[in-house]
Amino acid sequence: MTTTLHLPTPPGYSFQAVVESHGWRNLAPFRYDADTLTLYRVHRLESGRVVHLTLTDGVHVTADAALTADEQNDLTAAVRRMLALDVDLSPFYDAIRAEPRFAWVEAGGHGRLLASPTLWEDLVKILFTTNVSWTNTISMSERITAYGDAAADGSRTFPTPEQVAGQSPDELTAHVRAGYRVKSLHALATAIASGELNVERWRDPSWDAAALYKEVSRLHGYGAYAVGSLMRMLGYYEWLPIDSVARAAVATVHNHGDPVTDKDIAAIYAVYGQWRGLALWMDILSS
Repeated sequence: MTTTLHLPTPPGYSFQAVVESHGWRNLAPFRYDADTLTLYRVHRLESGRVVHLTLTDGVHVTADAALTADEQNDLTAAVRRMLALDVDLSPFYDAIRAEPRFAWVEAGGHGRLLASPTLWEDLVKILFTTNVSWTNTISMSERITAYGDAAADGSRTFPTPEQVAGQSPDELTAHVRAGYRVKSLHALATAIASGELNVERWRDPSWDAAALYKEVSRLHGYGAYAVGSLMRMLGYYEWLPIDSVARAAVATVHNHGDPVTDKDIAAIYAVYGQWRGLALWMDILSS
């Protein structure tokens, strides 16, 4: 038995643009087939049931089980978050429409970012992208799923905070092989599992952006790059998450390949105001 849901999309929406917006599509428990434009995920529903999801253009979502009405509602909410179906980018398109180099952005429905269904998962994956090669990010994301729930075929979900907090830092160091990041990973999992920290409340639109940035910055091991990355995924684009990839992209797009400083980058994107972080990301994608 299977369950298939069809989720309406906003005008100008592009499933492919969202899925290919950054590397999350390649981080377990996601898997992406670029030839068929199909996104797969091993997913744990709030009911505890583990299902295999198949997401295709449209947006069509198929689970390999007969889901109850509550489970369908849960899955719909999760997919809406993952595929940014409720994000309104019309003000962003207004801000960049006069820039010829950005003509491809609105035309292709770009700007929305693929996300995980929980901020916990996004935070862990952002941590795994900090000061490390992309190959190692993929490997760490795969190894941490060993603590998740198993599907019938043995594949696993992304673990819950409780499942990670239940491991000792030594065990996480040995298995996940995340190096110095393990201290931050275990601290985050423990704080969420104990109820001390509720990161999902950061989705509340009533947050003042500066206050939210300060709140996220309190996380152990999350510096300016990591906090700015999460803010962008939450829909706050004022910050510029600058790393080696960003510097290389800006150098290519704006400075004929010659090196640029972080101060140069800030000056280049200041004109985009609250959208400067997303404008930077579009240049990274195009470089």
